[in-house]
Amino acid sequence: MKDVWSNRIVGYSIDDRMTAELACSALRNAIGLRSPAGTIVHSDRGSQFRSRKYVNLLSRNGLHGSMGRIAACADNSAMESWFALLQRNVLDRKRWDTTGELRLAMVQWIERTYHRRRRQRGLSRLTPVEYETLNKASLAASNHHNPRVNQIRDSPNRRRWITPGLLETVGSGEDQRHGGATKVPGGAA
Repeated sequence: MKDVWSNRIVGYSIDDRMTAELACSALRNAIGLRSPAGTIVHSDRGSQFRSRKYVNLLSRNGLHGSMGRIAACADNSAMESWFALLQRNVLDRKRWDTTGELRLAMVQWIERTYHRRRRQRGLSRLTPVEYETLNKASLAASNHHNPRVNQIRDSPNRRRWITPGLLETVGSGEDQRHGGATKVPGGAA
């Protein structure tokens, strides 16, 4: 799951099949890392995101679900773009002997490289961690004056999570060659 305000990956989970439990695991990781009440969680139309378990988890945590339109491939483009980076920088670098090796490589790339070294044009050439750190004071001030700052709106303080291109793709198709039944906990290193 990606926080599109800072482009930080806030929840992820890995398994050999895309299931409702896998999507819920990533969502629980994201909830543990953030204070998300009132946040919109956007996803594609996969059955795991329409499952009773996932929808109940959203509502129990004060989150609002949003799904892309049918045949609207651009709806999840932020996550698909991120997954292409993961594919290029980790998955396609070598053939992984074990799922544990792949999991460790993915976590290291996300937490060390993507969050802390990869500068992004949309964040004024800052990394996601730098962007969040620099904007923490302004967010705290705006939360003090407007408790609904976490709802989506047209301002730099908007929060919206894009749900899991990573989750959709890791357990499907040709990527199953990396498979195994492994889950990766989310959160900062």
